[in-house]
Amino acid sequence: MSDIASWLGKLGLDKYVEAFTLNEVDCDALRHLAKHPTSLHACRR
Repeated sequence: MSDIASWLGKLGLDKYVEAFTLNEVDCDALRHLAKHPTSLHACRR
């Protein structure tokens, strides 16, 4: 399981794993998009 899948699962957002994977959204990409990147501490490489 990828870090992004694990992170989404912990948040109860499993239904979005496929969309994130298909669009190549990973933890690094989220850090660039997040208003508060420190809130993504559970999403690791």
